Amino acid sequence: MISYFEDGALKYARQKENGSWSIETLASTSPSPSWAGYRTSQALDNKGLPHLVYEDAGVLRHMYWDGKTWHKQTIVTSGAQRFVTRPSP
Repeated sequence: MISYFEDGALKYARQKENGSWSIETLASTSPSPSWAGYRTSQALDNKGLPHLVYEDAGVLRHMYWDGKTWHKQTIVTSGAQRFVTRPSP
């Protein structure tokens, strides 16, 4: 299994038993002036189902296959994250 970016999209390829590849386009990606804003990593869960984490021009996203369909979540939006602190009592 391979996850990669091509032609403005996140793609996922799996090798079939006959040696050929099945390629899916999972999501469109945002334009970025460099490839530094595009990374992808994958892991299999305890059921052997794929999970992809990828950076799309500064936005961190998670996609996973539940055995029937792909699901997409945004983990961190781009830009600086603000944390609110409360004064100690």
